[in-house]
Amino acid sequence: MNWAPIITRGVSAAVTLGARVTIHGQEHVPMSGPVIVVSNHLSWADPAIFVGRFPRHIVFMAKEELWRNPFLRMLGLGHGDILVRRGEA
Repeated sequence: MNWAPIITRGVSAAVTLGARVTIHGQEHVPMSGPVIVVSNHLSWADPAIFVGRFPRHIVFMAKEELWRNPFLRMLGLGHGDILVRRGEA
């Protein structure tokens, strides 16, 4: 069983507990077919919140250095994330 989506949604729920999260434009995201969503984030919690609140499966492009952390590597592999080597992309 792939635990990554379950863990990420749990982290999202914990991070947003007691916080007000506002998402604008979600109604424009198609529920099927290809889509590219571009997001700029301000903190380490933003990607977890994004995954927890987005209506579809998300695959992130992430810098390779994040996967040095075993927990983030496990989540990234479970989500199907794409590693990007800075200077080579």
